[in-house]
Amino acid sequence: MTPRFDADQALSNVDGDPEVLQRVPEVFAEEGRVRIGALERALEEEDESELAELAHALKGMASSPAVPVLAELAASLETWPRDAGELGLRRDEGAALVSDTRRELERALGTVEATTHDSSRPA
Repeated sequence: MTPRFDADQALSNVDGDPEVLQRVPEVFAEEGRVRIGALERALEEEDESELAELAHALKGMASSPAVPVLAELAASLETWPRDAGELGLRRDEGAALVSDTRRELERALGTVEATTHDSSRPA
């Protein structure tokens, strides 16, 4: 099973600096929620280009703090507009994917907060 948050990878991503890692949850939460909201609007407005760009940005953001499940969902969202056209996918499938991504973001936030909080304590 893929972990929700890879603390070792996240620490490596911030050059091993636990103080920087402590700030990750706040930034991740704020940016993630803004991007999910924008994804929902892009889907509502049927703006496939914007949807793909936002999903790509979310994928990169999720990769940075090492949140692989969220990164995978964002990668699926990034290609969904193209796949929808080629495979005849329905809009409700895109909406379900955005909803799954929002749900995974919230799960990941809880895990990121708990893990970064625990990793900052002196041993």
